[in-house]
Amino acid sequence: MKKIALVVFPGMNCEVESYRTLKRAGFAPQIILWNEDKSILRNFDGIMLPGGFSFEDRGRSGVVSAKEPILEGVRELAEAGKPVLGVCNGAQVLVEAGLAPGFKTETEMALARNKRISEEGEILGTGFYHTWVYMKSIAPKGRCAFNNFEQDLIFHVPIAHGEGRFTGSKEYIEAIEENQMNVFTYCDQEGNVIENFPINPNGSAMNIAGLCNTNGNVLALMPHPERTFTSDAIFNSMHKWFEGEKNIPSIKIPEEKEQKPAETPDNQIEFFVNLKITDNTEKTIEKALQKLINDQSVELSRWQYWGIKTKSDNLVNLAEELIKSGEIFNENKENALVKIGTDFYSYQNGELKISAEKLPENSYLARENEDFIGQAKFEKINHHLEEKNITNIESGILWAIKAEKNYSLEDLQKTYIFQNPVAGSLIQV
Repeated sequence: MKKIALVVFPGMNCEVESYRTLKRAGFAPQIILWNEDKSILRNFDGIMLPGGFSFEDRGRSGVVSAKEPILEGVRELAEAGKPVLGVCNGAQVLVEAGLAPGFKTETEMALARNKRISEEGEILGTGFYHTWVYMKSIAPKGRCAFNNFEQDLIFHVPIAHGEGRFTGSKEYIEAIEENQMNVFTYCDQEGNVIENFPINPNGSAMNIAGLCNTNGNVLALMPHPERTFTSDAIFNSMHKWFEGEKNIPSIKIPEEKEQKPAETPDNQIEFFVNLKITDNTEKTIEKALQKLINDQSVELSRWQYWGIKTKSDNLVNLAEELIKSGEIFNENKENALVKIGTDFYSYQNGELKISAEKLPENSYLARENEDFIGQAKFEKINHHLEEKNITNIESGILWAIKAEKNYSLEDLQKTYIFQNPVAGSLIQV
């Protein structure tokens, strides 16, 4: 009986139903905790990373888990051709680790924030969404370890995620299609592939629900087939893979185009907001970065960034109005540093006053390419302060780093801990 390791990180919560499904499919599953030595995985014939919210999705979904040492053990088995399945949060981990689509070894795709789009192109909603959806296998039978059944077979499966939108560069999306790596695709009950919500529940490129790697043994799947008996064929397929039944095409590697460097924001009013209490996300990412660069001296501080563009002439008064609205920060649990022009201000006793405090020297702004958070904040504030002539609001996360050694922007970009290069950018400010 083939042994499958269920690798579980803190916050994952689908290991029980995954265990039962693997057992029902005739495998011998065993739960392996994330802090085990990676060598333990060599005793297994395959791996499954279940769903949930590992490390509470701090930073972004899957990124902290993707940097844990046991992922090197997962990578070793994947490179040996053994089947590796990541479901929902597990899929996010595989994508962040560069194991899917796996053209090279670095992160090449992103599972970005959901975007529910109407037929008219209107964004109906973003963020977490759960429902039942249909998906079908559009790849040829046996293209991956999890689709050894007739093409176009339709599954009715639940989804539950906030960052499930497969996205990437035009070159990579085209390569995924050409190499038949879009294994499972969102569709309607009859199998029609429709790009808009609700058939495509998250705005995923090419309606991708499940993406395999080039060799077909790794699958990042966003819906939850382990939560329904009707999807047992996906797990049963692994038996055929072990028997050598494969259908892998000749792979064509995408040609990458050089990306333009990210631009520094030119907003007229900038708010930098941090917590008065312990910031758990800050501490989790700090520990992850310390491991990545092997430097325990690293200290991080994390600030929510809001950049305001406006036609108003009195920027100080507008900044005070924004603070009083309660939409920018909560005075009871947060501090705010405000930058207008070259001057920094603090908010004291109901008014802004020039402050000697400035941003830490080594500060880096991480931003998403599609700024849904900034857009939502703009719409909410503009509804209440329409007469203030605010024209746009941008959001981001400012990270300040203190360490015994100086780290360059390029050093930090290479860690991918602050940003997924496919879905966002990191600049020094």
